[in-house]
Amino acid sequence: MNLIDEAKIRLKDISIPQYYTDYQINILNQVNEFYTIIQKARQKGYDVTTTIESKIAYDLSDRVAKMHNIDISDRLRSLLKHTSKEKAALKIAEEIAVGEYGSGDLKTRLENAVRVSLAVVTEGVTVAPLQGISDVQIKENKDGSKYLSISFAGPIRSAGGTEAAHYAYCRSSQKSYRT
Repeated sequence: MNLIDEAKIRLKDISIPQYYTDYQINILNQVNEFYTIIQKARQKGYDVTTTIESKIAYDLSDRVAKMHNIDISDRLRSLLKHTSKEKAALKIAEEIAVGEYGSGDLKTRLENAVRVSLAVVTEGVTVAPLQGISDVQIKENKDGSKYLSISFAGPIRSAGGTEAAHYAYCRSSQKSYRT
């Protein structure tokens, strides 16, 4: 399915004026033209890779699925319609961990579950799910039970924290929000 057809499918369920839809399709036509040019340039072999790294995503579900190459977009989209982002993240993590999406050993499934759920919570706009988790291990307690050990590369926060803190500060001190 090409970029424009996929966009039309995504936009058909959204109640927006026709001129917004036309505007979106116009932008995507331009993006599609650029992608075609980039593909031709990459095929010449002058760059270190012949593929285009940037992926087009239409919503959080698409971003997370494409970020991790796991086909969860439809299920995640469904979960997000009926529950909070945090609960959807936990549910999709559970489903990945039990093997409903792909195969692999337990460690791989658990690592994918942690990374995908973190991507959902951080809106898929931070690098935390990809680079913020340095290791995931299954370890054993003294009593023989197992637990999941997650090593983080540094502090993780969702994007927009600085702006939200500035807004809260200005509201509490009655200062102008815009500086």
